[in-house]
Amino acid sequence: MPENPAQCLEALKVELQAQIAQRLAIHKDFSDYSGQDISLFQEDLLAKCQSSVSEKWFYTHLKNQHPKLPRIDVLQILARYCDYGSWEAFCQKQDTEPTAQARRGGKLWLLP
Repeated sequence: MPENPAQCLEALKVELQAQIAQRLAIHKDFSDYSGQDISLFQEDLLAKCQSSVSEKWFYTHLKNQHPKLPRIDVLQILARYCDYGSWEAFCQKQDTEPTAQARRGGKLWLLP
């Protein structure tokens, strides 16, 4: 399990929006998605990952803030959509990025 799953989920949402913007040319915040935007995403997710999420799931977890983390199988699907091997791989990348280290107060040394 990632060190901070909630922060990792927020980072995944940002990455997911970037992927959707690139693949489907939907340049909106999730809260502004229409039913048609959600349908286009569902179709693309199915084509790319052979899995999908329901419209209700999208409304619950992406369009609105939800206090609980989504199920791990859905997180795996969304991480794969964003070109990561797994949810754990995505979170591990977040933990090793310099900005993540700076958020945790870690020291970052840049050498020439």
